[in-house]
Amino acid sequence: MTRRAPLVAFLIAAIAGLLFPAPGLAQYPFGKNKVNYSKKDWKVMQTDHVDIYYYPNEHNLVAFVAPIVEGTFLEYSEIFNLEFRDRLPLVFYSSHYDFQQTNIVPSLISEYTGGFTDLIKGRIAIPMTGSLWELRHVIRHEMVHAFMLEKLAVVMSDKNRFNYTNPPLWFVEGMAEYIAAREADTRSHMFVRDALIHGHLLDLVNIWRIEGSFMMYKEGEAVIRYIGNNFGVEAIIKILENWWMSDKFPLVLKSTIGLDLRELNDAFMKSIKRRYYPAILHTTFAPDAGKQLTPPHSFHSRCAIGLGSDGEINLYALGAQDGVLNLFKLERGKQGELKRKTLVEGARSSAFETIPAFRSKLEAHGDQLLFVAKRQERDAIYLWDTVRNKEIEHFTFPGLSVISSPTMSNEGTKIVFSAIDSTGSMDLFLYRRDSGRLERLTLDRYAEEDPDFHPTENLVIFSSDRCESGDRKRQGIYMVDVDSKEVTALTCGSHSDAHPDWSPDGKTFLFTSDRDGVFNIYLYDVEDRLVIRQTAVIGGVTTPVFMPDRSGFVASGYYQGEYHLFEFPLKNRSAAGDVMAASIDTTTSTWMSSQPTRVTYTTQDYKQKLGLDFAGTGLSVDPDFGTLGNGGAVVFSDILGNHQYQVFFGTTSNSQQEGNFFKRLNFGFNYANLTRRLNYTVGVFSLTSLTGDFFTVFRSERRFGIATGVSYPFSKFTRVDGSFVLRFVDRESDFTALANQKSFLGSTFLTYVSDNTLWTVGGPLKGWRYHTTIGQTIDFRGRGFDNTTVHFDIRKYFKLARGVVFAQRFVTRHSFGSDFQIFYLGGPWDLRGYDFREFFGRSTYLLNSEIRFPLINHFALSLPIGAIEFPLIRGALFFDAGKVSRFIDDTDWLGTIGVGTELNLGFAPVIRVNFTRATDFSSISSNTDFELFIGLNY
Repeated sequence: MTRRAPLVAFLIAAIAGLLFPAPGLAQYPFGKNKVNYSKKDWKVMQTDHVDIYYYPNEHNLVAFVAPIVEGTFLEYSEIFNLEFRDRLPLVFYSSHYDFQQTNIVPSLISEYTGGFTDLIKGRIAIPMTGSLWELRHVIRHEMVHAFMLEKLAVVMSDKNRFNYTNPPLWFVEGMAEYIAAREADTRSHMFVRDALIHGHLLDLVNIWRIEGSFMMYKEGEAVIRYIGNNFGVEAIIKILENWWMSDKFPLVLKSTIGLDLRELNDAFMKSIKRRYYPAILHTTFAPDAGKQLTPPHSFHSRCAIGLGSDGEINLYALGAQDGVLNLFKLERGKQGELKRKTLVEGARSSAFETIPAFRSKLEAHGDQLLFVAKRQERDAIYLWDTVRNKEIEHFTFPGLSVISSPTMSNEGTKIVFSAIDSTGSMDLFLYRRDSGRLERLTLDRYAEEDPDFHPTENLVIFSSDRCESGDRKRQGIYMVDVDSKEVTALTCGSHSDAHPDWSPDGKTFLFTSDRDGVFNIYLYDVEDRLVIRQTAVIGGVTTPVFMPDRSGFVASGYYQGEYHLFEFPLKNRSAAGDVMAASIDTTTSTWMSSQPTRVTYTTQDYKQKLGLDFAGTGLSVDPDFGTLGNGGAVVFSDILGNHQYQVFFGTTSNSQQEGNFFKRLNFGFNYANLTRRLNYTVGVFSLTSLTGDFFTVFRSERRFGIATGVSYPFSKFTRVDGSFVLRFVDRESDFTALANQKSFLGSTFLTYVSDNTLWTVGGPLKGWRYHTTIGQTIDFRGRGFDNTTVHFDIRKYFKLARGVVFAQRFVTRHSFGSDFQIFYLGGPWDLRGYDFREFFGRSTYLLNSEIRFPLINHFALSLPIGAIEFPLIRGALFFDAGKVSRFIDDTDWLGTIGVGTELNLGFAPVIRVNFTRATDFSSISSNTDFELFIGLNY
């Protein structure tokens, strides 16, 4: 009788056929899916030093970008004093949604990731976001990372040092921003200025506290700019050249620029105080200029205001909740405070996979709301009934993936929006609801954003980088006639004007501008072509929206490190202290026209070029066989990560076969194809181990065969997996009845998985996840190896309060047939309070219920040597119940009540102590048991 876990066997076939997945994968077969919605035929454009990977639709865009890439490479080669040993690979995607489907990295990619450079092969992956200026900046930023990695590799190799770490992340990202653009932009100044003035700017010794946050990136950028401006860019490169001197960054810093980390921090802080403190004298804080509508410690943006059918003014906004963006209606309570009512939850279903936080506005029309959310592979425009809180209609457009800021005409028959097409170009589009016809309003290389329909006429205002200074990320406000498609310039200059919003009478519009170096709100008088300043805040205010009675406006302000909604009074000419004539530049950007439209670089079809992803040695573990012995694993993949090859090899220590090396040899080969939505794997394997237990008899067993698996994701949240394994089994045992059994088996497994959970520190926060697996093993020789298994696992999580979670789990497993499996219960991973695997049977049932809550959010000891900080400590109250049946000793329902406390190490496994008392549901034990758990909470 052999032991075979249905879930384990399925996972073995599905992910490799090599039979060496990690135990954690077998225990937690959940997780969201990366969906490759369409297969792409890739091309390669070769500049003198860079291989640019793209697909045919992007050819014109890549031809435009290629000279920028090559020019940047030559510029950086001189700055870094470096010659690349190999050609630099750059993978280009025409939209962010295509970029999110990349297989270069296995993890899911956030909407806020602008690009990345992988550390293993130095590949750069970049999406088109609609703005060629932003694309150029991201290319330059990511190429700095590639040059830094190559520089360190060359330096350390020359010094015969092959084991080293990279510089701290704040240094890495700050260097990339500084070399990519020597002048900080308005947004970078905003973050650092606000943090400094409100006392939130961390010193460099403690910057690890915000490791990986956006604020860390911006502070790092400011520090590197200080080094570059005072010591020259050569000093930054010299730090890399001196990296071999020490593993301690402060020592390398001291030997290069004469300042250690504390001295650098002191000099940096003094410099930015001199720069930003004077702003307090002539500007004000957002809460002093307007009324803050949203509470502290929250995030809100993109307000929309509508006059409801009941005559009430309705406010809507995007807001962060539980780590994702939701769409809220802001309602006034009895005390006049604003309360949030959730209209649409983001990141919980395929209809609203994500809601963009910044790039797309909301628009209210009475009780109806217009907004954008990602729906499967592309954005959809939703028309929402806010009274009944349900969808009226949604619109998707083949060929348009990323859609932003839909705006509807007053009569509701026309919708204008900004979108990126399959070539990567961002333009304005008009959709006529009455006829269902889609029209293109613009067709050019410029970015057109934030359109807004005139309240009575067929005119739409929008922002664009098409003016003369557009190459410096300078935008102006333009107007397009929907009927004639004629574009008229309204503002343009050495500043960025964006987010226009028509007044209810159509005579003026509000917009955001950084013409004074800070994002503030201005009013444009269309008839007189005057610009009237509305705010002068020290942080920054953007995305204004008129109140229906035109008495004021609501805008999103950055204050004390948070985005809030503020209501400001509207200033007319007499009340405003700053009135100016609108500057109009009707010329188009010379940067656009100066780039060649045709290049002579070689273009060829994509061919697989394999590179090493991973190689390692150590103890391999098969969750079915147990320890397989010393061995190694090697993983290769192509540049795109679409074709992956895995090889496993090793030997098993087996006393019964010490003299036969080949019988102790374990090896496997697997190929995974990820080019399409339907992923598949094929592989071969040969494994030998001593297996079994007290009940199924220990024996030596060798298996060799072939395996194939498929995985089809229906969406980011659900998928179906299947596998088929053909194998020979050769068993040797001292037990006469089982001695020298051989057979030929076929196993088929089918699994359905669903997971829409939202996570917090220590485990899931809300949502549900479940999977069910059915497996069938057929013995083609009829020697008693037939087996059927069923596994079902469902988990549900409720957020009771901030940081408080009610978690439930139900798991049942069953084995049928002559070659059955035994399942176990007992131990800290399932039925707590009992010995590990104390209960066993062919059927098991397990129910877990637990309330998790914070105990200590922050705990530190101040010592002469410095502060020692402890991670988040949480508590838990739990109840477990379980039973086993259909074997030697069936049990009734058994249970456990207990309490636990755990150290939470971020999103890593927890270290937990449980105190339990057992119950048979007629009495509770008087003994309190203790158990230690290190792992992932269910």
